[in-house]
Amino acid sequence: MPAIAIGKTEEGDKTVLHVEMTGDPTPCPSCGSSEIVGFGKRTQSVADIPENGKPVVLQVITRRFRCKNCGRSFYESVEGVGSNRRMTDRLADWIRSEAPLRRFTEIATESGLSEGTIRALLRAGGDYERRKRE
Repeated sequence: MPAIAIGKTEEGDKTVLHVEMTGDPTPCPSCGSSEIVGFGKRTQSVADIPENGKPVVLQVITRRFRCKNCGRSFYESVEGVGSNRRMTDRLADWIRSEAPLRRFTEIATESGLSEGTIRALLRAGGDYERRKRE
C-alpha cells in the first residue's frame, strides 16, 4: 500500500512522523471482493527504527472499508508492519541485529519500547534462548 508523509514533529525525546495511507484499497480479506466502500479512518501508532539515537513513531492514518458483498468491515493493512505487532518489520530486524551486541535496556531506550517487548520479540524468534546460553 502506498503512503504519503504529511508531517514530522519532535515530541520530547522522540520523532513522530505523520503518515496517511493512499492508493487503491485492498480487496475484502473475507470474500476477496473488490466491491468495497470507505467507512472511516483511524490513527495507528507504530514504532520504527531509531533516528540519530532517538525513537521514531509513525502515526499512520489507515482507512476503514465495508464490503458490499459480505458486509464485513476492515482496516487496510500497513505494509511492513506485522499484524500482531505495533512495530515495523525493519525495527524488529534492527532489534535482532543489535541484541547480540548491546544490553536490552540500551536497545529499549533507543527504540522507545519496553525491555519486555524486546525480550518477547527475541523469544518469539528463538534469539533470546540462544543469547542466554552464550
